[in-house]
Amino acid sequence: WQMDFDWFNKWDSGFLFDIGTGFQHRTYKNDTPLSDETGLGKYRVDIPFRFSTGLGWAFTPEWKAVYNLKYETNLSNKSPYVRNIHGLTVNGQF
Repeated sequence: WQMDFDWFNKWDSGFLFDIGTGFQHRTYKNDTPLSDETGLGKYRVDIPFRFSTGLGWAFTPEWKAVYNLKYETNLSNKSPYVRNIHGLTVNGQF
């Protein structure tokens, strides 16, 4: 099961933003976890979480620049991780 929430504005010009979050719960009954000492049970469990945001400016309806940040983490008894992903997007039309 999973839940995702995203909120953003779509102006033709000016300040742009996007804020989002989400998480999932995944159980793999046929996969053996590396450790059952985590309290997540005897089956493999992944619980990924996401937080993302984007801040930018629309110079015209055709030209936009947006900085994106995405933070991901996975609480797991097999493959835990934490990631920060940064990006810059420039969109334009001629």
